[in-house]
Amino acid sequence: MEKVYIGSNDGKPPMLDFHGAGDGRLYLNGQVFRVRGINWYGSEDVTTMPEGLAMESASNIVDFIADHGFNAIRILFNMEDWKDNIKVRQESWIVDGERNPELVDANYRDMLRTIIRHASRRQLLVLLACHRLRRSYKDDKHPANWPGTWNGLWFERNTTAAELLSEEKVSLLWSSVASTLCNEWNLFAVDLMNEPHMGFWGSVESTSYSDADWSAGAAKLGNSVLRACARLLIFVEGTAEFKTEWGESFKAARLNGLMARGPVTLINMSKLVMSPHSYGPSLYGADASLWKWFPERFTSADFPHNLPAYWDEHFGFLNEMGIRAPIVVSETGGDMKCCDIPKVLQRPRADALYQETLLRYLDNKDAGFFYFCLNPGSHDTGGVLLDDWVTPDMDKLNLILKSTRASQLVRTQAPPSPPSSPPHPPHPPHASLPSTLRSRSAECDVLSCPFEYHMCPPNERRPSQTGFCDLDADCVGDKEFCRAGTKACPKQTGCCVVAPTCACPPEYTYCRGPSKLHKGPFCDLDKDCVGDNDFCREGTEACPIQRTCCVTTPKAGFRSGE
Repeated sequence: MEKVYIGSNDGKPPMLDFHGAGDGRLYLNGQVFRVRGINWYGSEDVTTMPEGLAMESASNIVDFIADHGFNAIRILFNMEDWKDNIKVRQESWIVDGERNPELVDANYRDMLRTIIRHASRRQLLVLLACHRLRRSYKDDKHPANWPGTWNGLWFERNTTAAELLSEEKVSLLWSSVASTLCNEWNLFAVDLMNEPHMGFWGSVESTSYSDADWSAGAAKLGNSVLRACARLLIFVEGTAEFKTEWGESFKAARLNGLMARGPVTLINMSKLVMSPHSYGPSLYGADASLWKWFPERFTSADFPHNLPAYWDEHFGFLNEMGIRAPIVVSETGGDMKCCDIPKVLQRPRADALYQETLLRYLDNKDAGFFYFCLNPGSHDTGGVLLDDWVTPDMDKLNLILKSTRASQLVRTQAPPSPPSSPPHPPHPPHASLPSTLRSRSAECDVLSCPFEYHMCPPNERRPSQTGFCDLDADCVGDKEFCRAGTKACPKQTGCCVVAPTCACPPEYTYCRGPSKLHKGPFCDLDKDCVGDNDFCREGTEACPIQRTCCVTTPKAGFRSGE
């Protein structure tokens, strides 16, 4: 794990500055920060607190999370119980008071604060996610029969409840959440609404859905949070389209022209994080009633190689276009076993392949994730913990730890000097122009790179004198499509470079060390690089002395490794 130093452990809370910088990555105090988190559910429904506390202490569960490579926890809650601040339930099947004396007779807000503080002891970050407005939608059994009668929106229209949770009321409640918990240093973000699948990106003509603009709704809720606690990140989930998962799709935000200013307009755009959900076959395989809805992408002959194009279409473009906000997938996971279902899907490792492919995809985009879930009781995904709430599922842990990079918060008396912080975007960036270069911004008299690029940090920039960006000096090239003549900034990694010798992309290794066969700065992947076994592409062939690896010829340059 890459260490991020956050100050001395002298009893004072550390100061954390999380932000995006217009280059598609998340930063903490000037360093790239990669989230590797886990979901811990229960406090959003009728149990009123996270699951597992009847069998283990909250302290021990948090220790397990920290000791197994995670740096953050996504804690779920509901707005109704926050509003009413009820006493949490005390039945023995929900909580063991001897193991968790701090939760005996606690109210709902204190319960959430207690869990957050347990996490802070181990330098774990917390994302607080509004998973539902009400604790129950005619689904009082446990676990709740999600989604019950929920309308798929972030507010209520018509309800028999005593008090309508209107958009205005929910906005005020978010302000209450942010102001109440702002002093908890490790609460770094809020997730405005779980899977608002009935929302739209932009306005619609139908009067029945005229109030369901998620772009405007998320802006209203997010700005309420930022006015109450300016340091928090705002996680915004996607909506849904046919044969996509709830919360997964931002496609309509691009089609409706929202990307130039940002899918959501916040008072501080550097606090915006795009947070899709993405699940594989086990979400469908666990329930026979869903088999008829099995997406074609899971049954396709080119699975799993077809998946990156699907993700690019629905959310992968978010950190490459317009304001280039960071991406953190707030839910993904699965049982690692699905599916062997006759006449539906007979690929016993399909779910594992899905997860491996997605985590690699996110790694290549410097994107983070929260795995679903810690709890063993999830019927369609299972958990990282087994039924005793002590024993880990090592197949899942090995997948997560092997496939991803992550950052680690470290308290130290003498932290090393951090690298220069990227500039905070003061306003949403201008729409990208189709030209190769863009002129100086009329608003702020700074150079603007085209949307395929992002700016070098100011202290490493050598501005041209022409009023236009010099791509060799001012702009870091796009990771996926490096152009001839681009260079990386001196201290940047993972960017496009023109190397004196070829560099294989991170999915490949060298056939025989840096090749002497190529005749230019770019690798000839047919001759120089051994491809990844799991990602063979069309038209690939093995190096002469390799029999199991695949290689391909690049269409345009290469991508350097870190």
